[in-house]
Amino acid sequence: MNPWIGTFIGWCLSWFCGRTHKTVPDVTIIYVKRLFPGWAAAQTWGKIILVKERYAKPSIIRHELVHVEQWKRLGFWGLGFLVQYLWESIIHGYENNKFEIEARERQ
Repeated sequence: MNPWIGTFIGWCLSWFCGRTHKTVPDVTIIYVKRLFPGWAAAQTWGKIILVKERYAKPSIIRHELVHVEQWKRLGFWGLGFLVQYLWESIIHGYENNKFEIEARERQ
């Protein structure tokens, strides 16, 4: 399913802080100077990956591509992933979030 809600959010965020972008099959990577929260190296919103320029390494991109798959897999236009990701982070914390664990294992 197309995670259009997350992709729309990603495009909106990139409009405010993005500089350049590169498209890989079905995914747009946008290099940014800053993200919120500040400690984040990258974020994925649907089929949009926002990555801080200084962290744009292949391992980070592979990690974020796993999140693109998760957005698609959990359906409901991307809301399924967003709600479950936030819930996992609240209950288990960022490091123990099952979506982050999967992305780290596959990067």
